[in-house]
Amino acid sequence: MRAGNVRPEHFDIWLGIFDMVLSENLPTDTAVSWSALAHRIGRGLRYGVEPTDGPPKLT
Repeated sequence: MRAGNVRPEHFDIWLGIFDMVLSENLPTDTAVSWSALAHRIGRGLRYGVEPTDGPPKLT
């Protein structure tokens, strides 16, 4: 959130580009592994820039 100009929708664009580069440059199994890792990291980072209504609710 401190970056100010990073929005949740940017992650789909960045991950799409990353996946394209992976598939063009790596064997399929390696590309799939790296993509899965990048998408997990992206989900975590996206949580940091998404607006929230306070702390998460543990239900």
